Amino acid sequence: MISVVISTNNPQGRYFVKKNLDTLLKLPIVDDIHICHHNFHQYFRIHNERIFEWTCWDQNLKGGLGLATRLDAAQEVKHNCVLLVDDDIELNSNIINRLHKEFQDNSLRIIGTEGVKLDPLIKQVKPYDFQEGYVDVVYGRVMMIPKQLVNLFWENESVLDSYKDKSVPPWNGFDIFLSAIATSEYGFGNYVIKPNEGDYYLDKPLNKVYGQVRLRNRIVNYLRHHFDIWETDEEPLY
Repeated sequence: MISVVISTNNPQGRYFVKKNLDTLLKLPIVDDIHICHHNFHQYFRIHNERIFEWTCWDQNLKGGLGLATRLDAAQEVKHNCVLLVDDDIELNSNIINRLHKEFQDNSLRIIGTEGVKLDPLIKQVKPYDFQEGYVDVVYGRVMMIPKQLVNLFWENESVLDSYKDKSVPPWNGFDIFLSAIATSEYGFGNYVIKPNEGDYYLDKPLNKVYGQVRLRNRIVNYLRHHFDIWETDEEPLY
């Protein structure tokens, strides 16, 4: 079974969250769904016994959990398989089933739909150039992770004390940190699947969502040395 955590922040988030809930609630492999409401002006109540709502108005301020709030909620989920979803994306049942199948094949890695292999020969990463295969970093827009990785995240959070408050909202780079921990702890490559046509709708390009390119590059290089992973010769471009 899958537990789901949805993070809402964007003005159009209500539309995408409701569309995804329609899909998730019909899927027999999905159980509990947790929604982190960051934007007071976009808040809406959902009455369903499988849905748990978190009000996180102050978490985007300096010192808050920011983008990592979803991982705070993920500590309370029921199942080992945890699906993290942003509020600017629409998924269908096929992509969720495919993610779950990959997770069942090896639950000690991160499965997603977008990511990057930190190869010094790569000079540009195209957010919409979806390729299926092993990657070093899975982007945080859609991630399926084991619950024990959530626990490892919080056990190791002090590793990024120098970085987590340097973005607005805080914790831009939580996905890099999760990917680094998974690689270091489990030794398997993280994996992204290529969505089929109609599986996936993005509201905006990834490079507009992750605007703090230099910060994320610094985080990559810091974690590469801290965990002794991702040996590359050059700073990757996000």
